[in-house]
Amino acid sequence: MNKLNLKKNRLDLEYRWELQNANIFLSLLTIGLVAFLSSFIFLKDKDFFNFGLITAFIIFISSLIMYKEKSKRLSKILNEIEELK
Repeated sequence: MNKLNLKKNRLDLEYRWELQNANIFLSLLTIGLVAFLSSFIFLKDKDFFNFGLITAFIIFISSLIMYKEKSKRLSKILNEIEELK
């Protein structure tokens, strides 16, 4: 194999890895949103409500930040693959 194909294959594997990570963070984002909404519906105790609200908010924000970073990285890898051609 020549070096161009090796580099393209490496970038392809890296893209798949980043895509899996982005999907994980998107799932966590969804779970955080569901936890946030369910804290309003199911919890009547004020202590558990505040704890659930804070936990859901932390999960939601951290997942959103990580998802945005992974999306930027995916775009960068795609640009690198296009430049190889």
